[in-house]
Amino acid sequence: MLPILLEGLLFVASIATIAALVFVLTRSSTPLGLRSRQNRNRELIEREAELVCPVHGAHTEEQLVRLESGERICPDCFREAMKGIVD
Repeated sequence: MLPILLEGLLFVASIATIAALVFVLTRSSTPLGLRSRQNRNRELIEREAELVCPVHGAHTEEQLVRLESGERICPDCFREAMKGIVD
């Protein structure tokens, strides 16, 4: 009984290993993997660019104020807009 269970376990482990190897090779050496990496990098750059206010500089994501429209604005710009202060 134990050899049968062990053989089944080794079979499942070999299938999982082959699947992982195919996944890694696909991600590292095919156009699909290259496109995936480029998309991930672009999203990271866009997310970092959203955190920089052209007037007041960089802020953390926690510092930004979310408007009703869903847009995020830096706290200094929000304060200026609410008080009507113009530099």
